Amino acid sequence: VFNPNASGSVYSILAYNGSLYVGGDFVTIGGQAMNKIAKLDPVTGVVDLAFDPNASSRVQTIATDGTHLFIGGYFTTIDGTTRNRIAKVDIATGALDATFNPNANQLVDALIYHNGSIYVGGSFTTISGVSRNYLAKLDATTGVADPSFIPNPSSTIYSLFYYNDALYVGGYFTTISGQSFNNLAK
Repeated sequence: VFNPNASGSVYSILAYNGSLYVGGDFVTIGGQAMNKIAKLDPVTGVVDLAFDPNASSRVQTIATDGTHLFIGGYFTTIDGTTRNRIAKVDIATGALDATFNPNANQLVDALIYHNGSIYVGGSFTTISGVSRNYLAKLDATTGVADPSFIPNPSSTIYSLFYYNDALYVGGYFTTISGQSFNNLAK
């Protein structure tokens, strides 16, 4: 019976390669101390104790490139190391990638990986040391913002989906790139 019994809300679930990654506002799951993110067996719900990124606050979103997890949310540290609202960790152990540090100034609500890039949505206005309102495209290896991707939505991005060479964005906005779009755009 699958019943991990999380002690707080779960905001994100990612199934990948026989594992279930969950992020949220919990401090225990499956009877184990796990801060805000955990790796579970999708059949039994048993926690993988080797995976422990130890986020300081809510994990809102999770994406993967197959080797790493990208996590976003409200946290300011991962395993005691400063990482403001976005981080990259090893998919097996949760160990922090020391070279990836985009440092979002506000919340990260959505992440999606595609073809060497990580698309990031949220309520931030700076990320990777540059001005980017609510939506950014980062190099998945370095965390550096793509200088040619500046869609500039008018407000918060809550969801992202990549399909058929197009990025779909959902949120609380009325314009993107100066054009009128109410809450959903391609």
